[in-house]
Amino acid sequence: MKFSLHIYKRYRLLCFTTFISVVQCIMLVVCLIVGAEMFDGAFVKGNDMGGPGGQTFLYMGAKYLPDIKEGQVFRFISPILLHGGILHLASNLFFQCRVGFIFELRWGLVNYVLIYLLTGLGASYFSCLISPKSISVGASGALFGLTGADLSYLIMNWRYLPNQEKFQELCMVMCVIIINFLIGMTGSGNIDNSAHFGGLVFGFLIGFALTNILQPEDPNTKNYRIGGWASYTALSVICLPCIFLLNLA
Repeated sequence: MKFSLHIYKRYRLLCFTTFISVVQCIMLVVCLIVGAEMFDGAFVKGNDMGGPGGQTFLYMGAKYLPDIKEGQVFRFISPILLHGGILHLASNLFFQCRVGFIFELRWGLVNYVLIYLLTGLGASYFSCLISPKSISVGASGALFGLTGADLSYLIMNWRYLPNQEKFQELCMVMCVIIINFLIGMTGSGNIDNSAHFGGLVFGFLIGFALTNILQPEDPNTKNYRIGGWASYTALSVICLPCIFLLNLA
């Protein structure tokens, strides 16, 4: 990924990356207050991320399938705004701000927001299917979605990108994916690998529909767009009935 100076010259304070980052910081403060005032404290021993307990996050809108099946479908998307603690938020913000501004400028505001939200939704689908009884929060699934979308971007534009740039970016993307999954396999911090995998898969699919192609006259453009939307929609249609039919007994 090329972090050149012209990116920062075009940087806008009032962009989605800044907005969502500020909202996530505010929501963590709210969670700390709610935890301290209503539940077992702002910082509990069982949370090694430096934050409140599970009941606080459940109250604030964490992904929790039993509640989703009772009609609280907002829990598919609300976990994007919540983080398990200070360390959890800091690690996500580092990655989000490191690549978010660049992706937002590269793909455009509307496409970037759609990718962020749709992949966050897909991450919740996979988390519900694979870890149905877990209480999950965090934007990690959406961030993996951005990474998956970047893979799609590289595939569609491979012939148009300079060799050094495309190989560097591909190496960076693969390292991020591998390292994060290896960390997740250790079980440290109750990391939800199912959400990461879901975000990555949905991001890869929707990336073909929403990331830009450097040569508009590319003969495969229409196929990429149709294929991206069709595959994202098909996987969603498969996941949703399975989620609501899942036996939690």
